[in-house]
Amino acid sequence: MPTELLKTLILDLPPSCIAFSPSSPAHFVVGTYRLKNEEAGSVDPTVVRDGSLVAIRLSKPGELRIIQTFSVSSAVLDLRFSPHNPDIVAVATSTGAVLLFSFNHESASPLIQIKSVELVTASLQILVLSLAWAPFSPSFLAFTLSDGAVGVLDVDQDMVIFKIPQAHSLEAWVVAWSNRNEPPALYTGGDDSAICCHHFWDQTRPIETSQDSSSSSAVLHDRKSHGAGITAILPLRPDRKDAEIILTGSYDEHIRVLRVVPGPSRPKVLAEKRLDGGVWQMQHLKVEDDPVSADQNGECVSILASCMHAGCRVLEIRLSQDDNWTIDTVGAFEGHKSMNYASDAQMEPSGKKLGDLTFISTSFYDKKLCLWRLQDIERC
Repeated sequence: MPTELLKTLILDLPPSCIAFSPSSPAHFVVGTYRLKNEEAGSVDPTVVRDGSLVAIRLSKPGELRIIQTFSVSSAVLDLRFSPHNPDIVAVATSTGAVLLFSFNHESASPLIQIKSVELVTASLQILVLSLAWAPFSPSFLAFTLSDGAVGVLDVDQDMVIFKIPQAHSLEAWVVAWSNRNEPPALYTGGDDSAICCHHFWDQTRPIETSQDSSSSSAVLHDRKSHGAGITAILPLRPDRKDAEIILTGSYDEHIRVLRVVPGPSRPKVLAEKRLDGGVWQMQHLKVEDDPVSADQNGECVSILASCMHAGCRVLEIRLSQDDNWTIDTVGAFEGHKSMNYASDAQMEPSGKKLGDLTFISTSFYDKKLCLWRLQDIERC
């Protein structure tokens, strides 16, 4: 389906992540990332990064207004509003810390920093790459690190209560909580092409596993289902018995529907589609109240994918009544000339269809932010 570009905005720094405010649909926050050495042409081996959080208001008809720029002494790699308290946002930084902010959309300066929690010493130059709030606890925040570690932070106690130091042999790009809460589990994907599922152990006591014991914590560790690093994971729903249906995105330019069963068995690839760019991020587009909508043709879920040099894709992932999964592209926005790492969408107050969504997407090197819509779209 065709897209309609409504507005563009050039930011001061390269955008790396973005999220609409759950409590105020007219506001969103952009995280930025700058490698200062590269920009200055420095030969200093010490990598210096900085960034910012940019609060932007979306007003009709298609106007964008920056209302606050909060400078950060590190680059921002991910930001996540809490599903339990929509006025709290967690920020992943390049200096090994998680920042917590409050967001008050009625204020002239909506972002106020609450705290900074150091996960690793800044001098080690280990980056916090991704974050995921636990669906069952307002204080548990999962994280991944550039050294391959995976963990869970209790933001109330400022304490890491679960950690697997070498969950991945290379960068751990992404973390997502399983939709099965008994027992709680984490999916992680890394630059080592591995997708893992780890049981989240007793949250009442701090845990620091050794390298040997960390290998037994993974109830799933598969390196053969993907042709390159795994950069996006989106659990869809539980399946038969102990299985779960998840989506994955990879540097190999494919999105896949997997059926995962905890244990030594490889995930079963139920469907896959090449999107012509590395699938860096995926988001569920909630066109109805149900996480996965059902119609006379089976089940359907709509997804927004940020596909690096290929731009944005809007996808329909369908399960037919005869139990076959398919992936279809229903919209593509290709108005970016550099890497699309961050995108989000917001439904109009009375909207229900994909055509009622407003999309924001960004490109990294040209610092471009685009506001766009889908035209003539029929929902699945």
